Amino acid sequence: MYETLSFAESNPVVSGSFNREIVLSVRRWTDTLFSFTTTRPLGFDFTNGQFALISPDRDAFTPPQALGIASPDHDDVLEFLCGSEGQAAGLQQLKPGDKLMVGRRARGKLVLNSLKQGRCLYLLGSGIGIASFLSIVRDRETYERFSKIVLVHAGPGPTDLSYAQSVVANLEADPVLGSRVRSKLTYYPLFASQRSREGDRIVDLLASREFFENVDLPPFARETDRIMMCGSEQMLHDLKLFFDVRGFIEGGALERGDYVTEKAFVGH
Repeated sequence: MYETLSFAESNPVVSGSFNREIVLSVRRWTDTLFSFTTTRPLGFDFTNGQFALISPDRDAFTPPQALGIASPDHDDVLEFLCGSEGQAAGLQQLKPGDKLMVGRRARGKLVLNSLKQGRCLYLLGSGIGIASFLSIVRDRETYERFSKIVLVHAGPGPTDLSYAQSVVANLEADPVLGSRVRSKLTYYPLFASQRSREGDRIVDLLASREFFENVDLPPFARETDRIMMCGSEQMLHDLKLFFDVRGFIEGGALERGDYVTEKAFVGH
């Protein structure tokens, strides 16, 4: 189901930390998974890969939900992906025309400038943690910096991956980026039945020979490969250990590294 609003109007700043914005469209991919777009606050700058704080515009306080920004930084609107955690945040019933509080400052470490130069970029996401990576694969700079990009997306089932698959399909047909996307980007879906055979964790997939045969790349090498990961605490713990024992160094705002991490804003 896809709902849109025929007008867009951005409201003024309502506090020192938030702007009031308008929901423009809502698309529901499963019973709990949906994407939505909002007006973009004036002066709201972000780097592809970052997230924003989102809260319903209500009289009663609702703790803000941190959601990855799926739209690229050059878009006039903001796009987000939300799942079952949106119920607690009061987002599940969103419809076009609703008002939302959007934090005035984007945050997050999943940005290209946190990584050293490399040849291959691996984006490892679980659930709605994939959202930030979708802004990165929509960024021309990603294809200028890396000769190969592998987007691994884990979810409970095929329909839970449908939003990301739709974004990738549209990118492949894009008149500007399409040729680069088709030659450089590999989308690797990983849902429950596959994960059970692989040990139920992305890290077990990465340790398998089959994975590298499927993406037609050599095993991980610190000299050439850069990694971003976003998921549950357990997933990040396992992946950090996987790369740390192979000599990879974590990067951040102060120093570039071989990989960066961000906790997804949902339990998987």
